[in-house]
Amino acid sequence: MKIALITPFPPYRGGISAHSKNLYKFLSLDNKVVVYNFYKQYPDFLFPGKTQYIDDLVSNEDSNILHILSSINPLSWIKVSNSIIKGNFDKVIFRFWNPFFIPCYVSIIKMIKKNNPDVQIYSICDNIIAHEKFFAQKFLIKFFLNQLDGIIVMSSGVEDELLKLNQNYRYKKIFLPIINDLGDLLDINLSKKEIGLNQSDKIFMFFGLIREYKGLDILLNAINKIDISLLHNIKFLIVGENYEQINKYKKILDDSKKSYVLWVIKYIPNNMLNFYFCASDYIVLPYKRASQSGIIPMAYYFNKPVIVSKISGLNEMVVEGETGFVFNNLNFEELKDILEKCIKNEVIININEIKKIKNKLTTEHFVKDLIKFIDE
Repeated sequence: MKIALITPFPPYRGGISAHSKNLYKFLSLDNKVVVYNFYKQYPDFLFPGKTQYIDDLVSNEDSNILHILSSINPLSWIKVSNSIIKGNFDKVIFRFWNPFFIPCYVSIIKMIKKNNPDVQIYSICDNIIAHEKFFAQKFLIKFFLNQLDGIIVMSSGVEDELLKLNQNYRYKKIFLPIINDLGDLLDINLSKKEIGLNQSDKIFMFFGLIREYKGLDILLNAINKIDISLLHNIKFLIVGENYEQINKYKKILDDSKKSYVLWVIKYIPNNMLNFYFCASDYIVLPYKRASQSGIIPMAYYFNKPVIVSKISGLNEMVVEGETGFVFNNLNFEELKDILEKCIKNEVIININEIKKIKNKLTTEHFVKDLIKFIDE
């Protein structure tokens, strides 16, 4: 089968790019796959971070990865469409997460369909509704989805968003897989030493882009409520690049708790991910809202339990009391209670259950289900 995959791909940062790289690797084993990557994903003024690119990436010479698409240059849309038409592909798969890309995507689809009505068009949807409000987004999203022969969602949260727009879409839910190349599983004490932590400390880590919807303020308010007598040899590690002012979060902490929170406010390159995860005892996701999160599969890859908000897309990935814990969304008192139980070792995590889930969330399984869906 010949498949065109239109998606962010390294050298772009982020979970979508990393997942697409992993998807391409396994999809290519039994199919001819060409990736149409962006050379301009966002205009600089719309991007809130320091850079969109991986700094230490080794150049990829793969001729099946084409950097020829710009979200804001219609000439590039024509170039991509012509390439797909000439390539005589059987399937085209778009990676969708933000309505900003809909004019680009729909233009490409219409040009392809005009010349080849038989080609089938699909989308892997990381979100249906964007995290941030977007002008006329429901109208645009419906317009895009109506062009598709099928839709892949990767959580119940995104499935719910889809069905609220229209119950009749043809879709398949395949859970977000674990990326295979996150690095070796390292000794916890070696990892702590490498990133400057005390080996005797128990570590709770918040990891990822710092954005309003990820609820870092919920975690910090919970920390303020923890009995200070319990915090000997406890550290809360806040790791990730900030997409908003970090001082507004630091101001939340009571003075008595500031020494227990360590801030690593920067992008963590792939070759350091395993040190941070292997050094941690628990990964905390206090999100206020989310479609899904790549952090949970990442935590499970490193055999780490998670503490998550009770929101669709997160809590469905947790076996309560075995692979982690769930607290009611926005309820930092409940989060505080869970943190205190973990600190006092009043819980027993089932590593075998984490490994069982890890074995189900492989990219091999994802690709098998994807191919079955698009080949029906």
